[in-house]
Amino acid sequence: MKKILIVDSLMTVVDQDHSLLGRNGHQVLTAYTADQALEIHRAEKADVIITDLHTPGMSTEDFCRVVRNDEVLRQVSILIVCRNTTADIDRVMRCNVNDYITKPLDKAVLLGKLSQLLSISSRKSCRILLKISVEGKNVSGPFFCTSQNISATGILIRTEKVLRSGEHVTCSFFLPGSERIVTDSEVVRVIHAQDGSHQYGIKFINLRDSSRTAIEDFINDRAGKD
Repeated sequence: MKKILIVDSLMTVVDQDHSLLGRNGHQVLTAYTADQALEIHRAEKADVIITDLHTPGMSTEDFCRVVRNDEVLRQVSILIVCRNTTADIDRVMRCNVNDYITKPLDKAVLLGKLSQLLSISSRKSCRILLKISVEGKNVSGPFFCTSQNISATGILIRTEKVLRSGEHVTCSFFLPGSERIVTDSEVVRVIHAQDGSHQYGIKFINLRDSSRTAIEDFINDRAGKD
């Protein structure tokens, strides 16, 4: 059974779908402040936390920093809801979360994002929100895409290119402050968006030790770990 922790004002939005989440075998936990959410997460070990950027209590940046710095608590996906402003999105990018949604809140989009996060089978690798250009290549030739998040074992990309689950591709990208990383990869998850684009969960294959170290160092730095 998956545990979903809903924080503050989002409770009224998700409450209408509470029975739907329950019917799918999920337990919904609720908190009124970021501080209370932290205590509930310590006790319950949520699988996904959904919070507004402007939740009462400690700042969302501090909340995420505490979670990502803890060996046990960091094994969670965090989804933030924020205003569609440069200031809010810049704050979100500093929170090291898995994904975000801008207001006005579309419940269908929210539930879709939630479904994606719950489908991640393993949370041993911390996932960091990351927007960079990625060059891909498969048997039909090169294609371009944008990353959505990254972990030590793979990357989530968005592209108009149609790929198949199980397909092997080559991914090439630059991490901020790092040399180019080139790796063989496999498409392990396919998500079709309403705007005609596609998201793909990409698993790294035969990643070089130097590249793996660069990715892990980047994630550790962004997550605020020593």
